[in-house]
Amino acid sequence: MINSNPYYNEIPRRLRQHIYNIGQILIHPKLRTLVWEATRNCNLSCFHCCIPKADWRIGSELTTQQAKRIFAEIAEDLNPKEIHVAITGGEPTLRKDLIEMVKFLSDLSFKTVGVDSNGINYAKDLSLLDKLVEAGMTVGTIGVDGLREGYKKTRGVDYFNKIINVLRYVISKYSDMLYLTTFTVVNNYNKNEIPELMEILADIGLKYARVSPVSKIGRAASVYERLYKLSPQDLYSLLQWIANKREEYKCGKFPMEIELSDDGWCGLKYELLTKSIEHIFFCATGITVASILYDGKISACPHISRDLTIQGDALKERFSDVWNNRFQSFRNKNWLKKGKCKACDQWVYCRGGAMHYRDKDGTMKQCIYDDVKEVDHYEKRLRSPKLKMIQKGGITMARIKIKDLPRDRKISKEELRQVFGGLQVLGGLQISGGLKFPKDWIAQTQMIPSSYGYTSVEVGG
Repeated sequence: MINSNPYYNEIPRRLRQHIYNIGQILIHPKLRTLVWEATRNCNLSCFHCCIPKADWRIGSELTTQQAKRIFAEIAEDLNPKEIHVAITGGEPTLRKDLIEMVKFLSDLSFKTVGVDSNGINYAKDLSLLDKLVEAGMTVGTIGVDGLREGYKKTRGVDYFNKIINVLRYVISKYSDMLYLTTFTVVNNYNKNEIPELMEILADIGLKYARVSPVSKIGRAASVYERLYKLSPQDLYSLLQWIANKREEYKCGKFPMEIELSDDGWCGLKYELLTKSIEHIFFCATGITVASILYDGKISACPHISRDLTIQGDALKERFSDVWNNRFQSFRNKNWLKKGKCKACDQWVYCRGGAMHYRDKDGTMKQCIYDDVKEVDHYEKRLRSPKLKMIQKGGITMARIKIKDLPRDRKISKEELRQVFGGLQVLGGLQISGGLKFPKDWIAQTQMIPSSYGYTSVEVGG
């Protein structure tokens, strides 16, 4: 059960540290991460893409010389040894000068130089990876969205096995030189594949993987509710699973760290149980994070609407001047405390959620915490079962009633475990809420109609 998670013992300390960290960076903004949206061009059309290439056109990107001048000015005006550079897109490997630019940034002594890629071009030519590492790439992120079928549904191409081979190659050759991670977007097509996928990634030697529900922005926004949004039950199962895997990792029972990488505050419990203290959500765009967009515009984050995020133009002014004198709407969060945020008991920890869910006037378009509150409501129902022993066909059965659950939905074995903390279903029920069952009993998930607003599950053998 999640209450047995040792992270619970750390919650007060971690919470105090999070609030302290927010206060410090708001008082003393300092650039720590610089995202370069090297291109909007891409070789895929993933349904969940946050920044699709709809408005990209040939010739609209920074030239090699323009990009070099901008980054040279940043290294001259700020301390590059304190700044991580993340090269993203689109698909950055489509830039012909990517290797040259990675070497240039490395030579400028930026703290790390990372490349976020879908991995397709690596799979076509492994020497591209070799050249990037040789040029100075120190962080690599590759998207892996499910097993073969889920990956194909999500990405539109059948490249799962090839991507796994790419990861094997990197781990075997560059484990001491390159910090490698994967990013998996969970949706209704691949949600059941995530546990097996993570086992595969751990088996090949990956040390760190990030998992996130699909975001309601970009290409996914128009069909999010209908096709991609996880139900409260599915989101609950995902969060519980991540928390349990982190417990296993901390106890040395699982070799790979898995973190929730969400795009908004998801409530105290799940923020603290599914992430490290460094990654508890706080939208630091414009505070410790800034971006150079593909056309040279200076912004807080590529995911935020351009009418809110753009602060200047690196082709016309020095980045440092813009960084030091603008971004005030990102550094003073008080103007965001409106609507639902005004009375929210999570404000002190969250400070307004993800800026990419805000309109120009600060109106919140979506709040991830709203979804999680549905999860909490679902969890409370699971944790308030009514259990009654009955006789049926000469066999003693346990009838479990769980209030308000849909009567046409079967309860999974994992959910039965959650109801009775530590309940062992595989091989027979053993202990359930202090009630002992014969070891040869088998959990059955038969739905029983009820006129009292309850869904019943019979457990027996």
